[in-house]
Amino acid sequence: MSTDGPRSSRAESGANTPHAGISAGLIPAKVRALFRRLRRLAGGRHKVSSSAAFWDAQQVAGEDYVYWLALPEVVRWVNRRVSGRPEIWHLSWFLLSPESRTPVNRALSIGCGTGNLEREVIRHGSAQHMDAIDVSERSVERAKEAAAGQGYSGRISYHVADAVSWLKAAAAGPGYDLVFFHASLHHVENLEEVLRMTASCLRGTPGLLYIDEYVGPSRDQWAAEHLGYASSMYGRIPREYRRSDFLAPPVAFDDPTEMIRSAEILNVLRAYFEILEYKPYYGNVVMPLVCGIPRAAIEQPAVREVIGKAMELEDFLIEKSLLDPLYAVVVAKPRR
Repeated sequence: MSTDGPRSSRAESGANTPHAGISAGLIPAKVRALFRRLRRLAGGRHKVSSSAAFWDAQQVAGEDYVYWLALPEVVRWVNRRVSGRPEIWHLSWFLLSPESRTPVNRALSIGCGTGNLEREVIRHGSAQHMDAIDVSERSVERAKEAAAGQGYSGRISYHVADAVSWLKAAAAGPGYDLVFFHASLHHVENLEEVLRMTASCLRGTPGLLYIDEYVGPSRDQWAAEHLGYASSMYGRIPREYRRSDFLAPPVAFDDPTEMIRSAEILNVLRAYFEILEYKPYYGNVVMPLVCGIPRAAIEQPAVREVIGKAMELEDFLIEKSLLDPLYAVVVAKPRR
């Protein structure tokens, strides 16, 4: 079972706001669209390089936090929502499904990070060959080393590249049978272009897109209302085991692409893809809570007890339809 961490990927980005000095209501729609396009061209590359530098630094410096899906009890809990079985991880559920059980010739992983997903796909025998891209050079280096260590170097090709550049080049080739975004699409600002080109590159059989993604509030949308339930649980943890007095939004603001347009992912996806499977697994209470706990405190009995209570609270809130999910697995096929 794969338990890949929070950053499988960082892809492409650009800007998406009208000119700051003019009222948007006074600018014709076509001109506003042109502004957005020009700002993407001007600012996108800077954001990509800044994001790559952020994740390169993470590979060197290490981290003082634990990703919520690195906790075994949390993994079992969310697995039930996706696969229906606590021991079967999201990706394994998809790879074992009838639609993807037959090995494909070519697959693509966009935002591969350190390569857990690709190794799992090859281990399952689900692809003859995979291309995998990421903007973080250090992450790609680690992915190559891990693949070589498992004897997969001949079946996984890793590249330092952003999504737009790779997909543009791929459009002239044979295309792919499967494409994966794992914790990477929420780093993409130009969702329309990336998803449109992804759809055009899916030409083989079964021709499916697999997304395991954060789809909650975008980076500038987090408010107290989103943290309310998690904050109430955070206050139950002894102060010495908390990162701060109050729970902060779980946003890596040092990465300029983090949650850049995450709240729009599903709506943009529907414009280019037909959704075949939608499996929300939420995380609204547990994810922000775990982000507020330092690594050194995560194993404390008092902390683990509160995490358990947070899962119970989240289950109750889901049952009462009181939450819009932060995370979801989606399987889709291009609209033709």
